Amino acid sequence: METDAEIDVSYNSPDTPGDGCLRKYDKNGVSSREVPNWFPGSLGVPNCRETKAEMNELVMNYLLMEGHKEAAEAFQRESNTVPNVSTTHLDERIEIREALCRGEVVEAIDRVNALDSRIFESFPNVYFGLRRQQLIEIIRSGDRSSAVEFAQSDLANLGEENTNNLKALEETMCLLLYENPASSPYAHLLTRVHLESLSSELNSAIMRHFDLPECSGVQRMLQTIGSMQNTMSENDISYWAMNPLGEMRFTELGTLRLSSK
Repeated sequence: METDAEIDVSYNSPDTPGDGCLRKYDKNGVSSREVPNWFPGSLGVPNCRETKAEMNELVMNYLLMEGHKEAAEAFQRESNTVPNVSTTHLDERIEIREALCRGEVVEAIDRVNALDSRIFESFPNVYFGLRRQQLIEIIRSGDRSSAVEFAQSDLANLGEENTNNLKALEETMCLLLYENPASSPYAHLLTRVHLESLSSELNSAIMRHFDLPECSGVQRMLQTIGSMQNTMSENDISYWAMNPLGEMRFTELGTLRLSSK
């Protein structure tokens, strides 16, 4: 296992030039010499090179899979990248995502049912997540009595069917214990990040229902990186770890797991 020997580091290290070139660093972060410019997602595997065209395909794949049609069209014009995934129900998925991100949860549910009423039958946890988001939006509006009434009449039974759902419901109800929910320990439920996560989960459920790829190439790559890093951590291997934002830092003796920050 390397300790003071040279080890590879990403293009994000402090003294790395902005051209994406990789360098060798020792344990103290001191740069010694350049190494081949392989794609950092390979975690140092030689000869793992990504061409610009392949990177463009990854970007296009992600934009279409996540339902960002306008961005995908703009990217296609700028890069001449041909869409590489099915656009089946793309417009419907976009409308559902936009409704959900506006906080119009009922509209999003109605649009999913209009697309195929069996989707929620196949993915009951996603349906619960949407109804829970309805509760969150009511709490966000400040109508506490309506929030309690909605939880009792519409969510209590759904929560009892699943232990994880019940825990999620209880966590959401904790927002009502604070005069200012946005400053509470449960404020993350009110963030855009939470809403985007639910939106992606719903989008994946729709894709799976229609036998379409549910995960973009970028997401699969990150999952692979996370699995590799966790395996190295479990085996006490020191390495430079990358989180989903592309940041990298050295970890010794398996102390790091893939971060979502």
